[in-house]
Amino acid sequence: MNAKGVILKAFDQYRLKTCIDFTPRKGEENYISVFKGEGCSSYVGNQRMGRQQLSIGEHCDSLGTVEHEFLHALGFWHEQSRADRDDYVNIMWDHIEPGHKHNFESYNDTVSML
Repeated sequence: MNAKGVILKAFDQYRLKTCIDFTPRKGEENYISVFKGEGCSSYVGNQRMGRQQLSIGEHCDSLGTVEHEFLHALGFWHEQSRADRDDYVNIMWDHIEPGHKHNFESYNDTVSML
């Protein structure tokens, strides 16, 4: 299945299992625009920037990855970035590879970014 087919399948899964329904743009000021970028990425939450780009690049066209990126667009962070993360786990900062500590920063519910 090509990337477009996988994206449509992800939308079907959201529709079947949640109250979320992605629809084609009908002139809305803020919207998600999917493109084939360098990798798999999305801003977290509605950035209110007009066109909000979500990348489904090479090797990103699996159902799980597409669902993952759209969850970011809906406002979900990775579990290790939750504001209450430290209540449940201890991050072993000295075991994180150089240049990757940013993946373990925590954010509260008022913060959205790429």
